[in-house]
Formats: sequence, C-alpha cells, structure tokens
Amino acid sequence: YDATQGCLCPLLDILNHREGNKEQLSFDYTSDPLILKVKTRVAVSKGDEIYSNYGCGISNDQLLLQFGFCDMALPSVFTVVLGGERFDLSSAAELPAHLISDGGEGLHGHLTKKLTTLWAADESSNAQVVWYMTQQRELQEELLAQCDALDYSSSE
Repeated sequence: YDATQGCLCPLLDILNHREGNKEQLSFDYTSDPLILKVKTRVAVSKGDEIYSNYGCGISNDQLLLQFGFCDMALPSVFTVVLGGERFDLSSAAELPAHLISDGGEGLHGHLTKKLTTLWAADESSNAQVVWYMTQQRELQEELLAQCDALDYSSSE
C-alpha cells in the first residue's frame, strides 16, 4: 500500500463537495496503517455537515462527468484545446489570439457544432444540469456573437 496514492474510505466518500474547503480537513495516515484520523480545521457544531473538496480547480465539466452534479458557485467556463494548449473561456471579453488567428473562423465552426449539440440534447430533470446547460448555451452564444463580429472572411 502506498499512502500517497490515496484510498477508498467508505465513510469519507459520502462527504459532499464545496469549493474552497480544501484546507478544512486534514488526514493522518502515518500513526497506524489500520487507522485513518480525520481532523477538521474549523469548528463544527453538532448536526453541521462536513464538506470535502473534490479537487483543486475542478470545473463543472469535471464535476458533472465524474460525480453527476454541478456547483452553482463556480463560474461558467467553456474550454477549448488547441495545439495542446488549454483555453478556459469564461466570457467573450477578450478571445486569445491563438483562437482567432484565422479571424475566428475555426472557433466559430467549433462553437456552432457545440451549440447545435447542446440545443439537441434531451432536457434533464436535474435542476443543476439544467442550470449548467443554460450557462453553457449562454456563454457559447456570447462567444459566437464575438466571432460573428470578427471579419474572418478576409483571412481567406
């Protein structure tokens, strides 16, 4: 067993996620290999829920795919990977030069395909998923509008 690889703890894996709680729990694996000590770094009253953080900088994309929920406190982000470089777009305020070096034509096509897929998806009964899908549509429509404002026809 390698303690650095983590472990499955049936009681700890039921903790709900909350962004920013990364430093509120500490785990002691070293005192006895059969005992895992969990300490909180904040006061907890009887009946209060104890939260965990499922990952540093985890996005709603990852939360939804891996755990089946979204965190409405997180900003809406649309991720584009181009040439191995990741771009997390949270608004259309300023598109990175790499993404619009062709005048925006490639990004425009990518966003159009993504939006078509989002609009064609079945409506979920899960309120968090509905919220997430709505946020993604709005952000992608904003990004698409900025691409429409670019004159990529002159880059041909």
